Amino acid sequence: MKSRSKRIRMENAMILVLLSNGIMFVLFNMYYETTKQSLDFTSRTMTSVMNESKKSFFTASKPAVESRQPDGTFNSIPVFHKRDHIHSSYQCVGENFREDSWQFRSCSFRNLCMDMRDRRFVLLQSYEQKHFEDMFAKQHQLHTHSSTTGNLTVSLGGINAKWKGNRKKLKWFPRVISADSVKDGYYELPENSIWVPWHSFAGYNVGHLFWDDFFPIFKLLSMFHLIRADQSGFKTNPLLILTKMELKLWGTCDWNPKRVEECNNTFSRFLPAMGVDLDTFSSQNTTQLNTFHEQKSNLVCAPQGAAGLGMLTDHGLKLHGWDEEDYETTHNVGRGLIFYQFRNFLLSNLNIPIRALGGPPYKLIFSRFSSSTKGRVKGFGKQEEVLKKSFSSNELLVAGYKMSKLDIYEQVRVASDAAIFVTVVGGGAMTATFLPQGSTLIAFYESTGGRKRNVDTDQPARLDWDVLNHASHIRVHWLPLETMDTAENLEFFLSLVSHELDIIKQQKI
Repeated sequence: MKSRSKRIRMENAMILVLLSNGIMFVLFNMYYETTKQSLDFTSRTMTSVMNESKKSFFTASKPAVESRQPDGTFNSIPVFHKRDHIHSSYQCVGENFREDSWQFRSCSFRNLCMDMRDRRFVLLQSYEQKHFEDMFAKQHQLHTHSSTTGNLTVSLGGINAKWKGNRKKLKWFPRVISADSVKDGYYELPENSIWVPWHSFAGYNVGHLFWDDFFPIFKLLSMFHLIRADQSGFKTNPLLILTKMELKLWGTCDWNPKRVEECNNTFSRFLPAMGVDLDTFSSQNTTQLNTFHEQKSNLVCAPQGAAGLGMLTDHGLKLHGWDEEDYETTHNVGRGLIFYQFRNFLLSNLNIPIRALGGPPYKLIFSRFSSSTKGRVKGFGKQEEVLKKSFSSNELLVAGYKMSKLDIYEQVRVASDAAIFVTVVGGGAMTATFLPQGSTLIAFYESTGGRKRNVDTDQPARLDWDVLNHASHIRVHWLPLETMDTAENLEFFLSLVSHELDIIKQQKI
């Protein structure tokens, strides 16, 4: 009996355990389903919010996709007629609260447009912007300042210190019209478009083109996060639209017909390095809107734009190293990383791999006859002879090129993995832009070539010292031209190359 009673008690206990577990299982399922629905709802809500956010802000990395056929082209770029109501906005940086602020400012624009009737850039002012500007004007006597309203003019291009009063020709801002006045819609450029109105500092000279035009444009886009870079390359694919603004200033592309032709030649050779299709490039006065049917609007608009290159050049308000005063202040402190990012940006646009410095054997490149200026016409024959006698080809490969005979792709391939690059200062030294991290630049300069107001001063002319001495991914050495072929200086040159090779062999990048 006791055994039977004990067995019954055990069976009852097992039943209670099973029932308890069953109830817990049911409750767990109910909790899981409820939680899952809540999580699904939260996930759907977050996804919806993120999608709405993506619609609200332009992202340069988002590819330009349109499901319908374009309604025409603007400088060979497809455009789509839209009738939705849009307005513009802008943000400016660089204010110094002085009358010359326009030289230091840079601005980014949302919905930057061009009126094709007079080919002027315009912004579409909303009611809210107009109301704020009216209120802002009343506060002017109280020294109120805003980075999104007011007289925020910029400099269209780099500033030549010799221009003096004429530099005010560079002072610019788009014309502002009421967004409500737009009744016929607008032609929209692809959503990854970035429109940059710009004036070329002296684009006929390849050094000025890269360091006074291209480099400032790159910095302009970077500072407003219109392109984003890392050490390995670029993660965005913007459609960069460059429109050259024509201003007749001394020494620029528009100074005379000869300069116009020279600039057009350099633009056609080197614009691909900026990722710009030559068919899309033009001056302000030669832009073309071609519609496939009846033209419905005079406005062409880009989702994003930017302008203001004044202080973004490699020299700012100084000259490039001709005058002793140029050495009293430094313009490029702390810009080492962005110089290297600029270099990688150019390589990426040319589809040339960004590789670490290779070797052995290590490449040493002479840039022969890189300058046509009297006193700087050098072929480096004796230097090349000394190196070939002193190093085996298994350790050092020595080669020389006249860079002006090479297209941009060939120049970049030659320089992008060179261990040591030897050149004369001036525009031809631009090829040093493409040197890899850890490489060496040997720059020969005129130790008595300085000038002030076009008068010889017999002082050193270390041209472009301010940019080269702050390019932290390369080591720079300055050697005088006048004594470069003496026995003593050839021995010094050989010692320098040996020293740099020793560093290169030891470094880990």
